[in-house]
Amino acid sequence: MTQRNNELLELIERSITDQLDADGCERLRELLTLPANQSIYCDYLGMHAELHWNGRYHGLPATQLLNVASNCIDCQTEQNLLSHDDSQEVQALADSSSLVRPTATWESGGGFGWRSWASLAAALTACLVLAGLWSWDVQLGRYLLGLDSADSGGDIVLARITGTRNSRWENDNDIHEFGYDSPLYAGQTLKLTQGLAEVTFTSGVRVIMEAPATLDVAAYNESSLRSGRMTALVPDGAEGFRVTLEAMTIVDRGTEFGLHAKDDGQVEVHVFDGLVEGHFDEGWGPLQGMVQWRQDSAVSINPAQHSISPIEDAGSKFVRSLASSGPANGLLAKEDFEYPPAPLALQNGGFGWGGPWTILTSQGDAAISNAIQEGSLRHLGLMHSGNRVALLGNFNRVRRTLSTSIGGVFDSAGYVEDQDGARLIGRDGTTVYLSYTQRISATTEEFYGLELNRGDGNRNRVLCFGHGAHRVWIDGPPGTPHREMGATGWAVTSEFNGPDKNRLLDLGSLGQETTEAVLVVDKVAFGEGNRDTQSVYVNPESLMDEQRCQATVEGTGNFAFDQVSLANFGGFKTFEVDHLRVGRSFTSVTTQSFDATQLMATL
Repeated sequence: MTQRNNELLELIERSITDQLDADGCERLRELLTLPANQSIYCDYLGMHAELHWNGRYHGLPATQLLNVASNCIDCQTEQNLLSHDDSQEVQALADSSSLVRPTATWESGGGFGWRSWASLAAALTACLVLAGLWSWDVQLGRYLLGLDSADSGGDIVLARITGTRNSRWENDNDIHEFGYDSPLYAGQTLKLTQGLAEVTFTSGVRVIMEAPATLDVAAYNESSLRSGRMTALVPDGAEGFRVTLEAMTIVDRGTEFGLHAKDDGQVEVHVFDGLVEGHFDEGWGPLQGMVQWRQDSAVSINPAQHSISPIEDAGSKFVRSLASSGPANGLLAKEDFEYPPAPLALQNGGFGWGGPWTILTSQGDAAISNAIQEGSLRHLGLMHSGNRVALLGNFNRVRRTLSTSIGGVFDSAGYVEDQDGARLIGRDGTTVYLSYTQRISATTEEFYGLELNRGDGNRNRVLCFGHGAHRVWIDGPPGTPHREMGATGWAVTSEFNGPDKNRLLDLGSLGQETTEAVLVVDKVAFGEGNRDTQSVYVNPESLMDEQRCQATVEGTGNFAFDQVSLANFGGFKTFEVDHLRVGRSFTSVTTQSFDATQLMATL
């Protein structure tokens, strides 16, 4: 080995052991300007890391570790190095205990002393920089090192909710509202009371929770299951994903597994694929240490009795995937009413929503007044999937709020602005599309329609696509309608944009009412000063090319909204709705669920 390499290795060793003075830092920086030396440095640090990585590394905040690194390494130097001539000599050194001295001190709580780990983290950081793998950023560095934990300040997104099915959450502190695409931080607790939820960690691990379940987000590759059922799919590169439970820790070694933390304290482990380790603390006596379980095995663990018993594999009873992961290709919210026949109230499927469907008013039996019926509404070009909702004409209205909370789907997409103390979809310069299919069993009867709202009350009805809206009210809605002044036919109307509190704005007729299934597409372009424009297409000529479609109704007003309502207020008709979409573009709400064969007929 050359004299230059001897000097380099000595400086590297002194750097790792925190014994490098200012002159040594300067000399090391000078030597590391050579590509061959950079490769030696990276290999040496990789070897050193393997020798020490069994210690606990997360006791020190990552920002402190990274600050140590910045004291000595010129982080502007970035080169991607693939090979060097001295790799065999470095490997020989790795096999020798004389050069690599275990200088770390073991502290009373277990783990190496902070100075050793700070030096190690500093060196690893520098190695990543030199290898061209890391642009210098403290927050990104914390994530890559995996050092985010409950005490890290919660400023790094460690996971996101990437799928929901009828999900309802319990929130203790009312700080975070959970929904599709909600970011999750260290120390957050997810309490799922109904339905299913998919959580994807930044490491790539995908966890599916089955209600009722409580899960803590601990780090980018770590969680804690307090109660309930979960499955975890760990992709290549994310091995080592940890789930802590009472008096034990489950560690993945590249696999798929399920856990069930029962109310009585017992835990079931089901390994669907690969290898899983169970680590038990000193209270387990003879079982203290590590146990491994392989594919197609299942055990029941009883912490009270310190026992582990094999059980029948019940992997088929775990939910291991969600069919639809959420917004994509411009589609922001979706509701296909994929529920079993039952009342619509409290159903919470689809994605892009901030909560379940709720009943605002109904004078009939809720079990049949707004109920899910089997089969979807058929319309040329649309795929027939899921079911549909049917509302009877008994002063019936149901409503659902879209996800406009901070960090929610529409906020992340840049649509949300504050108006009158409410977070509404309506930011200046953006355009949103909404589509749905409807069918009415009888025409020219009393009021029904799909509504866009901003808060409760008729006066906050921003837009209504329906029949029978009263033109004039006595003392304003929801007071007594002025029946002598009549009502609209099938039209687009707005109470919120009416000339005064007693009159609505009639934006135009939607055409001849029909009992056939109809596709309605509404386009709203949000302008400055709340001067928004809309174009409504009824059975558009093309599902692929908006330019080929002729708008049935156009109008101007303040159309910002955050809720969708369905209403049927009289007569003997049934109002059915299906395929409800909200998206960024025309095609995002018309072709996300299309039948290719039928779609060709519309081209």
